[in-house]
Amino acid sequence: MKKNLYTGVFFIAISCLMFGLIVFLNVKENELANELNQKYTDVDANKIDSSNNGDLINVSGNISYEKDVYDKDFNLNVDTVILKRNVEVFVWIQETETNNGKTTYTYRQKWMNELVDSSKFEIKDRYENPKSISYANKSFYADNVKLGAFKLDDKILEKLETKELDLSNINLKKLPKGFNISGNYITNSKNIESPSVGDIRISYTYNTQKEITVFGEQDDETITEYETEDDNKILDVISGIKTGEEVVDTYKKSNYFRNNFFILTSLALSVIGIILLMKKE
Repeated sequence: MKKNLYTGVFFIAISCLMFGLIVFLNVKENELANELNQKYTDVDANKIDSSNNGDLINVSGNISYEKDVYDKDFNLNVDTVILKRNVEVFVWIQETETNNGKTTYTYRQKWMNELVDSSKFEIKDRYENPKSISYANKSFYADNVKLGAFKLDDKILEKLETKELDLSNINLKKLPKGFNISGNYITNSKNIESPSVGDIRISYTYNTQKEITVFGEQDDETITEYETEDDNKILDVISGIKTGEEVVDTYKKSNYFRNNFFILTSLALSVIGIILLMKKE
């Protein structure tokens, strides 16, 4: 009987704490949304008004830039404002499992986004990874990117949506020696389906959206992070043309599913707790 009592009280206590957290978060999120709603101004992308400096603005329009993005390492030229190079290396990884105080080590090969230091392996001599690779992850940006009259810096460009770049039209003759195209990868592997440790494969993502909305603080001809009264940092980049009202509305709805999940979980814990308290052994 005591076991059910203690367990029931525990479930109800957790339920109350969870519900209290939901209420607190909702209050804070509503305060943020209300502040943004009161502070933002929709501005014309093609006309910079210095009186808005330091204010929260919402600006929408078409992106423009001077020339395409170029990755000189692989002679890759793309019509976009941002190109992201993703480099993976085929390495050994160590997996551990402990049972009854005894630890066993298993080694397998895997494509990873970074090098794995094999000098820290339990077994070092048979499973050795390269200490360096020739290429690294990198982002490339177009020159003089603008949204109307506003200049967009790299911090804003990094927030743009990207999708995978189709490499099927790349000229093989322009690749560095030892590299080829396999599927949607540039690789130095002789057989990407059966690679060797140290092989690398490279893929790209890029932005195709020409119309965007930026929500942040005006600083002359640039847009930076806006700091709210509760020290929240606001700098949103959204695909498509959106009004300030629509942007603020996303803050109100952004945690809808999370809140519902916590509410249902809290309710379930309460019901379980009550059942346990009423249960007789």
